[in-house]
Amino acid sequence: KYNDEIKEKEKQIIIAKEKDIQRQKAEILQYEEQKQKENAIKQIEVAQKTIDEQAEKLISTQNSNEQKDELIIQIKKEKEKVEIKEKEEERKRKEAESEKDKVLEENWILKIEISKNQYEFARIKEKYGEENVEKEIQLIESQQKEKDEKIEQLEESNRIKDEQLRQKDEELQHERSEKQKIQIELKQANEQKEREKTEKEKKDEEINILKIENSKLKEENEKYLIKSNQKSPKDLPIEIHNPDSSEIDFTEVRCGIKKIFPKNSDHFRATALSQIIESCNCSLEVEFKDSKWGGIGIVRDSFIIPSNCRPDEKQQSDHMAVYIGSFAT
Repeated sequence: KYNDEIKEKEKQIIIAKEKDIQRQKAEILQYEEQKQKENAIKQIEVAQKTIDEQAEKLISTQNSNEQKDELIIQIKKEKEKVEIKEKEEERKRKEAESEKDKVLEENWILKIEISKNQYEFARIKEKYGEENVEKEIQLIESQQKEKDEKIEQLEESNRIKDEQLRQKDEELQHERSEKQKIQIELKQANEQKEREKTEKEKKDEEINILKIENSKLKEENEKYLIKSNQKSPKDLPIEIHNPDSSEIDFTEVRCGIKKIFPKNSDHFRATALSQIIESCNCSLEVEFKDSKWGGIGIVRDSFIIPSNCRPDEKQQSDHMAVYIGSFAT
């Protein structure tokens, strides 16, 4: 019972001290708020004075009644704002005073409780002896100190455990990040491999198509070669269509070779093979001597070359394609 009374009184003293500290803080806070309110009131007064001065100055400088009315309305609005602000400050001031009265009342009650606790503490000392009370207080303080040390040890142990857990979390997060990075790289590598595989398959397919087409071309070429080799140049006699026989002579030089002799060089003339060249491999070689006015070309099979034909004229050029050779130089 004695220990319980001591503990209870100590507890009440501590509570009273805490309330006294809170009271002091409240007084400081109230003092600071009062200062802020006084400064705000001063600022409002200065602003009101400035507004009044500006209003007087503007009113004196404005000649227009309309501008004066607008200025007066603006001043009234500013004044209303100031009045509203003053009312708000007054309300806050009253609340602060009410809070102050409340704090003062609480402080008065705390003082009474402290005095009462001090009286009770003195009575306990007198009843049980001051030495016993001091020893009990020291014992309580020692026990409290041990508890505080244990609490500090537990807090330090918890802090170390928290740090270890944090480090483990960081390691796990790092491992997850590395694993995710590896998975992304692996996915990218697989995608690249798949793209390369698809590209290779596409190229292989294109190569196979080209091989098939090449094989077909070779077969067709072989067929053409076989067909063209069935006849020799001797089997293909050269026949000339000569519409200007009075102007051009042909002479057989040797097998398959003819020589042309123009009798008059002042006119344009053209001759053609009588045969229609279709599906065969043929070659034609022409040599011009002592003249830069010659040319060679092809003629539509349905077109008959007229006498004195000029290949570059419209009626002929629609049916003939001519290479004029050195004539251009």
